[in-house]
Amino acid sequence: MKRWDEGDEEPEDEFRYSLPEGAKNLNDAFLPKSISVPDPVSVHDLASALRMKPHLVIAGLMHLNTFASLNTQLDFNTVSTLCSRYGVLACKII
Repeated sequence: MKRWDEGDEEPEDEFRYSLPEGAKNLNDAFLPKSISVPDPVSVHDLASALRMKPHLVIAGLMHLNTFASLNTQLDFNTVSTLCSRYGVLACKII
C-alpha cells in the first residue's frame, strides 16, 4: 500500500457522508429538536431521549458542576439547562 505524502493528491475517502440540510456537525444531525421528559428523570432515560450515550450526558452535567451516575434523578431545571447547551428544547410531562 502506497503511503500518502504531502506532495501527492489527497486519497479518495470511501466513507464520505453528507449532513442533512441545516446541520453544522454530526451532533446537529442526530440530536432531536425537542424532547418530553417527566420532572424527575434519570440520566439514563435522558440520554435515551437525547439519542446520546450516557457518558456524554454525564460529561455535560460535569460542565454544569453536577456529578451524577446513570441512576441519578435530575430535576427539570438541570435537564433544561443541559438540553439548551445542545440546542434541544426540553418539555416537562405533567
